[in-house]
Amino acid sequence: MSGVITGSCHCGAAGYEVRGEPQAHFHCQCTSCARLSDSGHAALMVVPRAAVATRGALRAYDYKADSGRVVTRWFCPVCGTGLFNTNSGLSDITMLMASSLDDVERFKPQAVVCASSGASWDVMSPELKSYPRGFRS
Repeated sequence: MSGVITGSCHCGAAGYEVRGEPQAHFHCQCTSCARLSDSGHAALMVVPRAAVATRGALRAYDYKADSGRVVTRWFCPVCGTGLFNTNSGLSDITMLMASSLDDVERFKPQAVVCASSGASWDVMSPELKSYPRGFRS
């Protein structure tokens, strides 16, 4: 999977371009990701932070993750679409919201994190590696 990765919000006012290879693709079932994605989980693609270029105005919302780190959710101030997240403890990566990808087929889930928080109705593929909390659990 090489080349440029692009994504945008629902109204097209904001977006991003990434030149670089994704480092991971995963579903996160933590309560914060579920609420912020309006779903049972967030689908996230990890890319090098230095490779991300944004366009348009973005707004940020900070919250404390279960790990104690500060997660910043970047979204379009016009339509509210979440585009990506950054994490105070992971300064070299950006987590793209897979739903914001211009080509959503670029997302290839590899794992489920925070699976112990997942709602019973948010069923993940049994083929995916599952972690009760983060990748280190």
